Amino acid sequence: EGLYLAAPLNLEAEEVSEAMAAVEDVRTVGQQVGDNALEVEALQTLSNMHLAAGDAEKAQQAIHAVLASCQGAGDAPGEVRTLHMSASWKLHKGEKTEAMEAMAEARQVGQRAGDLELEAKSLQAHAELRLAAGEIHEAIRLRYEAGSLLRKVGDRRGEAHNLQRGA
Repeated sequence: EGLYLAAPLNLEAEEVSEAMAAVEDVRTVGQQVGDNALEVEALQTLSNMHLAAGDAEKAQQAIHAVLASCQGAGDAPGEVRTLHMSASWKLHKGEKTEAMEAMAEARQVGQRAGDLELEAKSLQAHAELRLAAGEIHEAIRLRYEAGSLLRKVGDRRGEAHNLQRGA
């Protein structure tokens, strides 16, 4: 935990390379102790840091490493979060088709895992992306579909949140 706390402090001091090194140390510790969630979180943080530093290639490498780690560990939620992150990044770069493909893949991960809530989260994130791309009708359709899945699992709070976000 101490290593992870060093990263934001280094960033505040504009010591980007030191911050990245601290996060890389966290990743290493996660690997050593077999904590996939810690490793994934560190890789996601590294990806965002590389993006912020303007290094798209290293950001993409970190995303690929996260996906490989999640797939190897059977971490469907981590894989879905990473695909969402990747899709947002691709849309930001103007790669709309690739972004929507990543979102469709995220939904498939939820379906394969048999996790309706995870699938619903993918649909919600996909709706946000469609809205950002100016596809309002598709965003609304995806929101309704997510609400239907949340209703199936009895997540009334999630369903209400979904409706609120779609309003």
